[in-house]
Amino acid sequence: MADTIPANISPLYPLANAKGTDLLCELCQKPAFIQCSKCRVTYYCGPEHQRADWIGIHAKICDELAVLRKPVPFLTSEKDRREKREELIQQQLRMIVITRTTGQKLLFENHFEEAVPAALQSLKFAIDVHGSSSVELVPSYLILGEASIGLQRLSQAEEYLSQAQWTVLKTDNPSNAIKSQLHRNLGLLFSALKAITVAPWRTSQLISSMPQTNTAQRTSACPVATSAWRIFSCTRTSRRLPMTCLDG
Repeated sequence: MADTIPANISPLYPLANAKGTDLLCELCQKPAFIQCSKCRVTYYCGPEHQRADWIGIHAKICDELAVLRKPVPFLTSEKDRREKREELIQQQLRMIVITRTTGQKLLFENHFEEAVPAALQSLKFAIDVHGSSSVELVPSYLILGEASIGLQRLSQAEEYLSQAQWTVLKTDNPSNAIKSQLHRNLGLLFSALKAITVAPWRTSQLISSMPQTNTAQRTSACPVATSAWRIFSCTRTSRRLPMTCLDG
């Protein structure tokens, strides 16, 4: 990861803001005191969050944010307004792909702290495009949840994954990929909380969704599933656990 952060911070002057405008930190939503001097549309509570955001995602999207967040000009033609809205949506969809892909890559590399800003940005863009209750938000919640688990911020992880689970439950026919990833992350969370009576059940749901023909092949395909399944197998005789029926 890059260690050098360009000197692109400038202070905010509250009296220069429009009346009633509250400028909030991009990462924590607390009052902002500095801004990115390059795009001038991104604000932070302090240098620490500016640095985290720059490393995590802002360096990649600074120029795009300057365009996306500038005031929309007044258009008299309905046709022009419709075309402008469609153009904006396409730009936001592109940003969802960039930010989400970056967050997933950082997770894969175990850069949990850096993955959070990318996932937060993907969540914001997804809400703008799809609304606050769409299943399209779930991948961003899952990245945030897994990053929080990696950082041992388990209460925060539980909030993100609970939101993901609630969204999936409200959705008609969510994809198997989304459900499988959700079960996996819930299993990771419960394992981190040492809730042995629950984690293997969540993982068994993941195992049962895999295409292999028997349990041994399924567990060998997923190291997380393997360890949790061993715990589950050892405790089945002494505990009455909810479980998904497995083939093989």
